[in-house]
Amino acid sequence: MSYSIQTTKFFKTVPKSVLIVNTLSVRQSDHIFMFHMDEVAEVIRYEEDSNHSKMYHIDGQQILCHNDESIQLVPLKRVLSKRYSQEPEVNVDQDCCYDIVVLRLGKTKFGMIVDEIYE
Repeated sequence: MSYSIQTTKFFKTVPKSVLIVNTLSVRQSDHIFMFHMDEVAEVIRYEEDSNHSKMYHIDGQQILCHNDESIQLVPLKRVLSKRYSQEPEVNVDQDCCYDIVVLRLGKTKFGMIVDEIYE
């Protein structure tokens, strides 16, 4: 008695440039974005009762004071709402927890508020 085993192989082709780039993946709504790690200064989990961070609203802008440094916050959802009309405008409430990716642009730093950070 002989048995025949059938197997199926799947191959996924990934460009080599994707494999060698060191990135931080984040999710906002149904979209996944990647920030190049050379641009990521820090990842912060903001919580209202944190001793290291405090969020303020100044002239309509959200500012995070973190480790004696002021960082302007930009919700990624707000950036997307300019591009995707189905994304509603967002108001960040300082009484919650947020995942913040602090990005460097030259000598300037700013924080991007995202829904989730993938490790």
